[in-house]
Amino acid sequence: MTSERARDMYIGRVGALALALGIGSAIVAVPGVAWAEPDSTSATSQNATSPSAGTAAEKLSRPRLFKNRPAKDAPAADSSDADDPVTDLPTSKKKRPALTRSTSRAEKATEPDTNEAETIERPSVAPTATDDDPVETTPPAEAESATAPDKTDPPPATGADTAPEPLRPLAKALTTLFTPRALTSEDDAPDSPAASSALLWTVLASVRRQPTDEILTATNASGVVASRRVQAAAVETFPGNAYQSPIVAADGTTYLATYDVNTGSTVSIIDRDGQVLATSGTIDGFVRGGAVTRPDGSLIVVTAALRGNRSTIRSIDSDGTVTNLATVSGVPDLQVRTGADGSLYFSTRRPNPFDPFGTLPNRYYRISPTNTVQSLPYNTSLSLTPDGGAYLVSRQGASSTLRVYTPTGNRTIFLPFGATAGSPIVGQDGTVYVTAAQRGLFGTKTTRVYTLDGTTSTTSTVTGLPGATVVTADGLYLETFTFPGTTDPGTGTTYISMITADGARTSDPITGRLAGFTFQVTDDGTVYAPLLDPSSSATGRVAVVSPDGAVTTATLPGPIVTRTVRTDGAATTGSQNVGYVNYRAGGIDHVAVLDPDGTIARTIDLPAGATASTVFFGPDGAAFQLLDYRGPEGQTTARQLIALETGTLTEVVQGGTAPGSFDVVFGPDGVGYFLTSGDSTTTKVLGFDSSGATVVPLSTFVQPVDAQTNDGDFPENQYLSFAPDGTAYVLDYTVQPTAGVYALTSSGAQLVQPIDRAGGVRATAPTFSKDGTTGFVTIADGPGPGPGPGPGGILLYSFPTVSTL
Repeated sequence: MTSERARDMYIGRVGALALALGIGSAIVAVPGVAWAEPDSTSATSQNATSPSAGTAAEKLSRPRLFKNRPAKDAPAADSSDADDPVTDLPTSKKKRPALTRSTSRAEKATEPDTNEAETIERPSVAPTATDDDPVETTPPAEAESATAPDKTDPPPATGADTAPEPLRPLAKALTTLFTPRALTSEDDAPDSPAASSALLWTVLASVRRQPTDEILTATNASGVVASRRVQAAAVETFPGNAYQSPIVAADGTTYLATYDVNTGSTVSIIDRDGQVLATSGTIDGFVRGGAVTRPDGSLIVVTAALRGNRSTIRSIDSDGTVTNLATVSGVPDLQVRTGADGSLYFSTRRPNPFDPFGTLPNRYYRISPTNTVQSLPYNTSLSLTPDGGAYLVSRQGASSTLRVYTPTGNRTIFLPFGATAGSPIVGQDGTVYVTAAQRGLFGTKTTRVYTLDGTTSTTSTVTGLPGATVVTADGLYLETFTFPGTTDPGTGTTYISMITADGARTSDPITGRLAGFTFQVTDDGTVYAPLLDPSSSATGRVAVVSPDGAVTTATLPGPIVTRTVRTDGAATTGSQNVGYVNYRAGGIDHVAVLDPDGTIARTIDLPAGATASTVFFGPDGAAFQLLDYRGPEGQTTARQLIALETGTLTEVVQGGTAPGSFDVVFGPDGVGYFLTSGDSTTTKVLGFDSSGATVVPLSTFVQPVDAQTNDGDFPENQYLSFAPDGTAYVLDYTVQPTAGVYALTSSGAQLVQPIDRAGGVRATAPTFSKDGTTGFVTIADGPGPGPGPGPGGILLYSFPTVSTL
């Protein structure tokens, strides 16, 4: 017969086992955890305390790797430990630095070495270049006004830009279950399971919230969005913190890479509901340079200790099997890139022995499809082609080398000693161009251009040093310039050359230099190049270069105005055989529309107070400009977009340049979005079509999560994530009740997944399954100390896209 004491202990074990196995929905649903105790003693059940909510000003960031990234043209430091033997990667409890970020493909940012949340600084207003040179002018054609609001005063905003209304969330994480603490007065009572126990994590990861369908509505700047029936979503919990959004391979396999500061990294293979299908187990070290996939569907991670000297490249397949591929010196400092043939490319840095927080340039690595390691100078730039080709230009001292890797063979070309080599430029047909600038002993200036099709190459030499380029379907258009002496005074002579595999065709000399370092090319091969003219403040000059190289100069009745605009997904040429050049006259800005013979076909008068960007083109060739309205101190206070072919203007959106984002983004379906910042982290988004009509009403997001593109050495940040059907999504990770994933539709910002932030300060932008029916986001379940996870790990939300609703 069992004693009273033994029976009490037996009951306690059964209660713990019932919780571990998930038996009894009442136990799982309540905020606390119940434990069976002897009748003679008092048992205490304690609720987990919800973490305090973060503030909207908290910066969402990924782990930053290093303090500084020097310019690619800086001399590369050699490494003496490239061939050291493989060593185990130690783990560390130090804070994990955040990933490097860049604001432009052409700019290489310097990041502070800090583990604190980043402070977003609004970029300064781009300067406006003007011309001051008087020249005789031909009377322009009669001006036509843009279809715009009242032009006598700066136009007011036409829509209220408010955040979406609070909505009842579909799913809320049971954060209290992740830190159970069963208090007991009995010394020999059964222990409560630790919050980090593998059994508890496994059980909790299987808990899914599938609420009944609800009717949800969202309100945006343009009014109330139509009601939509939102399907049930799934929420899964994982220990640790997420490196990045779930990664979807070419074969549809979905990977989630997470880390814990005390143990290292883990890769989980998940289904569309976030259920774990397989796991890699613990991997030593932390993923650097981001996880990427190969064409065979495997995931590649490069891991190292927080302050490591060496990195290990590993492959994880869809079964969770981990294979060590290679070990290299240094730690990746930028995004790892993958070629179409499965080759890997990344640069590394190593700790500075004289600076506890600093690093030094190390090497650039190519890992072949068969996992052979090739070490190159750190100062290497890369361009990839869709057929699996890779073109690398390495610079070390006065020497430059061009390396070509293609499916049909490899080739190495040594560029002229002392030449300044440019980065490889990929043409629309896959042809690659590399420029090498040369200066002679007696002040001569020439550019050698290498045109490569696979391992076949031709070489052309043109007059002048290389400048701006425009890639067209016909070839590469290249600006070159000369000047007297050895120091560039900003004046001199300009040439425009069209480069093909057959050679170079160079224009007649153009007196003067380009304004704004840009020019336009039309489909018929005509070039429109605005020129600097310091001698005049009353007129402006434009060089019009015909396809045969003849130059005609058009004179505008006001100085040239140029302003850069940052676009993503834009075309390089327009659909109309005309040029668009901005100038200022009569106190307002105008756009001169030029014919190929240099005459002014028409003039577009911009609204009063508006300063236009340089023209840019949508995917179908439609021409646009982004207008800025400035305050008394020169800051941008409002923005507007104009379609130049129709003269249509969007509404005026109050705010300035959106920090950390492109100005205009074109989606895969051709819809364009221009972004404007509001107060603090607020960002406003408006979508337009090729005619300039608004097709996605103005929407305001309090704290959108930024995603990184991965199409260059320096990934860009942007707030829009695109599903395969072209719909844009935004994760608004605000502390307000409006937090959630939104789809930008013709009705406005449509809430597709409410998010319970629960005080977390880390989140990843949406990614989508291969078939486009499911989206994924991750959030930290509570703030957590330093770079580590919140008290409840991370929550993975998988939600149906609007295409399935």
